Amino acid sequence: MTSRQALQAATARALPVFDTHCHIGVVGWGKKFRGKNSSSQPDTYPAALDDHKAATEAGVTHMTVVGIDAATTRKALRTVARLRQEPHYDPSTMWLGYTAGIHPHNAQTQAADFSVVVEACTDGLIGDVGNDDNRV
Repeated sequence: MTSRQALQAATARALPVFDTHCHIGVVGWGKKFRGKNSSSQPDTYPAALDDHKAATEAGVTHMTVVGIDAATTRKALRTVARLRQEPHYDPSTMWLGYTAGIHPHNAQTQAADFSVVVEACTDGLIGDVGNDDNRV
C-alpha cells in the first residue's frame, strides 16, 4: 500500500491523520528553497499556507511544525499562529502545533541555544533536543 492509499483508507474510515513532523514555513524543501533554512529566506508563509491547505484537503487533520534551532522555532511559532487565523483552519476538527528543538546533527554546536529555544516555546512542545546517542 502506498502512503497515498493509506491516507485515503484512513480518511475513508474517518480516522484522524496526524503529520507528527513537518517543516512547512520553517525549512524550505520546494523548488524555491530546496534545503535552505527558511529563517534566512524572505517570506515562506505563502508556501506554508499552500502546503497546509493541500494537507488538509488530502485529509490530514493534525500537524506539528518542527523547529530545529532557535530561529526556526520562532518561525514555527509565527507560522502556526498565522495558520490558526486562516479561514480554512477549524479548531473543532483540526489541531496545529509546533515543537521547539535543536536538530541532532547540530547538537554539539548549538547546545547553548537550547535555553533560547525553550524560552521561545510559548504554547508548543519541546521536540528535537539533540539527544541522538550517535551524534552527541
